[in-house]
Amino acid sequence: MMKMNLPESILQFVNRQETIPMLPADRTYPYSDYVWKVTACILLSGKIKPKSGDGLPNLTDTNRVCKEANFDQYYLLRMASFLLASEVIENHLDSYKKGKQFHAFWGDNLVKLQTVVRQGLLTLVQRYTPFHSWRPTFSLHSGLIEFLILFFTSFEERALRYDKIGELFLAFSVLPEKELIALAKNLAIPYTDLSVYQWKHWLDPKGQEALIRSLFDAGWAYVDQQQKIDWFFLSRTGRAILGIDSAPPRPLKVEDFRVLPNLCVFAGADLPVEKLTPLFRYCRIKRIDRIFEFQLDRKAMNEMPSRTSPGRELLNLLKELEPLPSGIRSLLEEKPEIEGILRIQACSAIVKPENPAMLSKIRNHNKLKGYIDPGGPPGYLLVKSTSNPVNFIRRCQEYGFEVKPL
Repeated sequence: MMKMNLPESILQFVNRQETIPMLPADRTYPYSDYVWKVTACILLSGKIKPKSGDGLPNLTDTNRVCKEANFDQYYLLRMASFLLASEVIENHLDSYKKGKQFHAFWGDNLVKLQTVVRQGLLTLVQRYTPFHSWRPTFSLHSGLIEFLILFFTSFEERALRYDKIGELFLAFSVLPEKELIALAKNLAIPYTDLSVYQWKHWLDPKGQEALIRSLFDAGWAYVDQQQKIDWFFLSRTGRAILGIDSAPPRPLKVEDFRVLPNLCVFAGADLPVEKLTPLFRYCRIKRIDRIFEFQLDRKAMNEMPSRTSPGRELLNLLKELEPLPSGIRSLLEEKPEIEGILRIQACSAIVKPENPAMLSKIRNHNKLKGYIDPGGPPGYLLVKSTSNPVNFIRRCQEYGFEVKPL
């Protein structure tokens, strides 16, 4: 970045602050790190359900999946929050699906990416701002993106004390408006995009907290300790999205895709999400890195809701790797264990499986047995009085059982 000539009051403000140089770091294309692909695939796989209130990932599901995958659950929650705010992923009823900005986020157009994630950051700021806090506008019209560009351009490649960053945001926002506008003109920011008079209202203590939290969730900032002091750094991703630095070229894609006779599947992180998601859905997640490692497993396939055959879906996915090892083909071609119709009388919560094998299957099914009263009549199942029969029916259908009235 070329050195910027700052207006006098801004220069004096910058020179008064305690700073250190930015840490040397590899510059990578924004959001090209595999952890973002992992988060999207796990959400789309259906292994994590959204909470009914805010639509964020269910904590119980998140902890379970992240423990299996050896992936930090708090990291996943932060990234998921940002992907949802940016409309890359959307909450659809009780599951996640691709959002309207999905392709822009993983496309090759940096301008579109900047637009999507800038709006995502502002959406988070709005979400993290307490409802009782007065603001002159909604966050999308707050001018905070322009504020961040001016602020971090002024400090060039310097980090600031983490315990002071919120106060510095507010102090910078009330510097002489004439000089802030002059700096904006030097950066080719249109005057109409500035909302200088609004910034101080958005940067009260609660606003500072909301903005800092949003910067972390978006991957625009991080904290590092140097000489026993925590320092606040604007990340390379944040600098590229704000246009302070140019974005580097995308790294070479990792698109490995292979299977082994021991039922392992290796898949590169840059394969399309459509190809990765079924693996995250139906397989055990063994290792997360630039190349993901999955384990094909009958129990894992049966645990996931599916109206179609998981084996057939995985066979179709792996057909480009033909000839498949015999063990993999025999596992995926195995017919469903139980076939038949499940008949239910919803008003009385009585369920009659078509055959004894179905009855036993449901009584022992990890995701269905919790609905069933252990003392049902012979040959029948009885939904617990504390369970909703409609929810039981829906869950049975999710797991491929055909349900009809009794």
